[in-house]
Amino acid sequence: MEFKSIFIRSYSLNSDQFAPTSPRVLDEIGIDSDRSAFTLIETLLYIGLFTLIIGGTLSGAYQIIEGSDRLTAKTELQEEANFMLRKIDWALINGTILSPAVNSTSSILRINKSGFASNPLEFTMQSNNLELSHGGVSQIVNSSFIKVEGVMFEHIVGTTSLGRVLKTTLTLNGESFTTTKHLPK
Repeated sequence: MEFKSIFIRSYSLNSDQFAPTSPRVLDEIGIDSDRSAFTLIETLLYIGLFTLIIGGTLSGAYQIIEGSDRLTAKTELQEEANFMLRKIDWALINGTILSPAVNSTSSILRINKSGFASNPLEFTMQSNNLELSHGGVSQIVNSSFIKVEGVMFEHIVGTTSLGRVLKTTLTLNGESFTTTKHLPK
């Protein structure tokens, strides 16, 4: 086995010419002595700034997404309420209210609709749903993600020449929606 000797150059720490960080020594080992480097404090400062910027950006993006989701849910709730109220308005066209009686309030609305074979139409609240029953068939009017918490129908005789009025109030997912329908005399 042959051993190769390795010559290690020793430098004196007393001489500036041969100091380990002198430009001459750095040049010999291939390090550019004019290059400036980041200190540990600068590196930590940049990491901290980067963390703050990324954290702020992610927080802002999360708030935008969350706000968008809330707006979408509110819009869908409003559309669902409008659909349900329009369905009640449809039933009232050419219809005669059987229940609630004039000047009374009820959670059930019964209507005889002229020209409709499956009378009476009946709107009731069953198991957090608004149901429309006609001819022995019941259909849920709202979608599955809507919780109907209350339904109130108020049949009022109008004090003006408008005649009778049906005021409908729906409480969906904790929010109330009301409409007033003027009925022919």
